[in-house]
Formats: sequence, C-alpha cells, structure tokens
Amino acid sequence: MLYKIAPEEPWSVKNLARMHKKNHVQPYKSTLDGSAHFPEIPTAIGIRLNKGELEIIAPYGLAALFSKKVEPTPYFKQSERLYNIYLQRLKTKNWKQKWPRLQIIKE
Repeated sequence: MLYKIAPEEPWSVKNLARMHKKNHVQPYKSTLDGSAHFPEIPTAIGIRLNKGELEIIAPYGLAALFSKKVEPTPYFKQSERLYNIYLQRLKTKNWKQKWPRLQIIKE
C-alpha cells in the first residue's frame, strides 16, 4: 500500500509482533515496549490505528528524527552484543552516504 502512495520512498514496515524472534529476546509487552527496543532512536517510531485514528508511537520522542541525529536507543547501549548490532546496521544501511547531513553518534 505504501509503495502505491509513494513508490520513490524507501519504506520499511515491520510487524512488531514478530520482531522479538529476529532479535532473540522475550516478546514485547506492547507497541510502545516494542518500539523502545528498536536499534536507533530515530527509527524507534511506529504508527498504529487506535479507535479509527492514527497514533504515533515514539518512546524517545521525535526530536532526533527531525534534527537528523542517529544514536542507539538505551536498550542497544546496554550490552556490547546489542551495540555491535547498532554499529553493523550503520555500516550496512549506509545512511550517511544517502543523507550526508545526518549526525551519526558512535559512543
């Protein structure tokens, strides 16, 4: 559906109900909990339908997204294994090349 609306955009839609399996963690308690477990703060955003209305889920807010600042979520800062996943994503996603004005935080 999103590709029909804007085919030029690099959409990435994930089903939060299954992402815990990919990340080898316990099932998430809620949409907000699942979003809080995303690797990067500006990607830790979701939209859900709530009583017929679209609702933005952003456990860390939207400031990092709008300021073009990429840093790991607190969850991905808590262990070397998770932090390395964050670093690998930075490398494979190649965001800095696509969007040169991004500020990438590596702690």
